[in-house]
Amino acid sequence: MKSLPEKTELGLLVVLCFSLPLWEAPKNLAWLAYAAVWILNRARRRDFGGPWGAWDTLIALWIASGYVVAAFAGLHGGEWRGAGDILRYGSIFWLVKRARYADAEIMLVLGTLVAATVVGLAQGYWRLWSGTGKSGELQLNSVGHVNHTAVYLAIMLGLCASWLIARWKSWSAALRVGGIAVCLLVLASLVVTSSRDSIVAGLLMLIALGVAWWPKWRAPLVLSAVTMIAVIVAAVALDTQVRGKRGGQQPAFAARCHLAHRARRVGALSPLRRGHGQLRRDHPGPDQGVATERRQAL
Repeated sequence: MKSLPEKTELGLLVVLCFSLPLWEAPKNLAWLAYAAVWILNRARRRDFGGPWGAWDTLIALWIASGYVVAAFAGLHGGEWRGAGDILRYGSIFWLVKRARYADAEIMLVLGTLVAATVVGLAQGYWRLWSGTGKSGELQLNSVGHVNHTAVYLAIMLGLCASWLIARWKSWSAALRVGGIAVCLLVLASLVVTSSRDSIVAGLLMLIALGVAWWPKWRAPLVLSAVTMIAVIVAAVALDTQVRGKRGGQQPAFAARCHLAHRARRVGALSPLRRGHGQLRRDHPGPDQGVATERRQAL
């Protein structure tokens, strides 16, 4: 039987997961509250998740890398905020990893993530079709830019597809239909974002799941391959933005190319040797289009 502090900790994690794609302020408050309760509960039990392991080293290096990159950034404009985002997301990963939750609790958390994605997509489509969204693109409210939304959807596609495959034989017909519907919704929404890299990553993730399940069940790989072919054929036949994003047609893509060339030139100056002051004198700042792309990247 879980104690009240343990229930509070799990409840805050569920609130965090549900708020993740929907609301910025509740998400941040839930993160702070969850971290505080987690630390208090572990201090009370004198158990912080067992001995240090390889995953702990990897997560610590991941968080530290953001601050190392920010410290030696050649062009400034929000790099420390980006490093703070890595700290926030990495710390959640770290705490959940060391919490050693039961299977039922993990299923609750994963189910909350899926439910929040469906709600967030409903909200995003309403904003897109009603014209209340300023960007004119499909976005999850608290995830932000369409490319960030696409990355989030690619991750959730992997979660939904793996859950559907793993539970297929034990689910009822109604649950199977619901699982297929959610997977198709996330996949279709990923295509709507027109983010090619994220779409490719999502499709390759489906193929990887199929390959992993091949020794036990061949249907997932066959269906994943059919899905990939269908998406490619649809993109070509409908002449969608997924196919049409080319440098001469899309200003954002052209800005990315300019940013890539500029980053290569700036990197060649070796900021570790020359220092930020000289670097900024040599390269006083990108134009507005590149600045926008750089903020999005950070």
